[in-house]
Amino acid sequence: MFLKKVIVVAIALCLLLSLGNAMAVEYVAQIGNTQYETLQLAFDAAETGDMVEVIADIDGFATLEHGKSLTLNVGSHTITSSGDTISNKGNLIITGSGTISSTGKGKGALVAYPGASTILNGCTYVASDWYSIKNMGTMEISSPTVVETKVVSTPSSGASLIANGWYGNKPTDRDTEYSGKPAKLTIYSGTFDGGMNTIKNDDGGELLIESGTFTNTVGPAVLNWNVATINGGDFHSHASVLANGYLNDFKDKGIFTINGGFFSAYDSSGNNGALFGYGQGSEKGGRIVINDGTFRGIATPVTNSTMDVNFAMLINHEPQSAFVGKDNTYARVTDQSNASFYFVGTSKEVSGQVDSFIKDGDVVTVLQGSVALEDVDKVVTVKNEGGTVVVNGKTVAQGETYVTSSAQPSTTLPRTGDTTPLSLAVMLMLLSLAGAGMLIWRKRLN
Repeated sequence: MFLKKVIVVAIALCLLLSLGNAMAVEYVAQIGNTQYETLQLAFDAAETGDMVEVIADIDGFATLEHGKSLTLNVGSHTITSSGDTISNKGNLIITGSGTISSTGKGKGALVAYPGASTILNGCTYVASDWYSIKNMGTMEISSPTVVETKVVSTPSSGASLIANGWYGNKPTDRDTEYSGKPAKLTIYSGTFDGGMNTIKNDDGGELLIESGTFTNTVGPAVLNWNVATINGGDFHSHASVLANGYLNDFKDKGIFTINGGFFSAYDSSGNNGALFGYGQGSEKGGRIVINDGTFRGIATPVTNSTMDVNFAMLINHEPQSAFVGKDNTYARVTDQSNASFYFVGTSKEVSGQVDSFIKDGDVVTVLQGSVALEDVDKVVTVKNEGGTVVVNGKTVAQGETYVTSSAQPSTTLPRTGDTTPLSLAVMLMLLSLAGAGMLIWRKRLN
């Protein structure tokens, strides 16, 4: 009888222990009404089109395998690990306002493999010792109106914030190689701050930036090695804001096109820095084509690339003579507050820009080249100090000053340096390839 009681008690204890263990299970993710103990288990169970919701902070990493398509809603939670926290080999959309981070040496918050499709519509991405994001597939980054995509990195890291493309090193490229299919990164909006370079477009990378805020204190906001296009956005750096490099016509073509945006080079004291640099080890070749944009900084020419300038460049400080080429037209507009704005480009470009820029009381000084101002309906003073000048059909000889007389009320808003509506205007770069060298930024980062 006693033995039976012992057996019954033992069974009861086992049941209680089992119940206790069951009660101790913590779930971190769910698909519909089904909950999972790890994010990896949720990824493995997901079917095409499923949404995996994070319901608790997660300490661990997960991989979405080839053929899988899902949405990961991080919510306001944190996913962190000492490895590559999220590895995407399938089709992944990430939403939410939480944080995805990695604390591991040489590990990233998010790694997208060749063939993968990744869309980031939210969250903060942080890595302590590597790229915050490494993309070798197709990736889009944007900020919905209620969620900001913010990508940040610690300054101790020797890596870029985001790397698009390949580095040419198996561990860094996660045992993959560039096969001729480019890594494509499109940034529609977001906030990007830090890293050796904020955005590095590496071997085989194709980069398109439509908008966003890009800041750095130690290196370029964008370093391009292959094919990159900027249509807009705010770019700030204490060093060169943009850098370009060329190695070959296969995967490091060095083709950089700028169609718009605001680019500012300054240090913590407010001193202007260099706007352009080039990648260390770059060979002579590639090109930077600047079609539009507003630039604040020292426009030192890139010495080992070609520059195509398609519009007049508006500068809010006197440009260095190194990039006022002998074949360019060069004019200064000084307003009644004694603020000066400089235009450099072809005769047609400068004439058009000055004509649309001037307001009553301005002084236009032509320093070089030919300027023709037609139908000027404001009172302005025009000085010819070294060019060929025609104002409303009247030729102004060198050394002469001419004041227009057909004043009309000006509706032009006041200009306030680089914050004016006519920063509006188009500041385009870079005219001469002769000149001093530039800040050098390493391609080979890690």
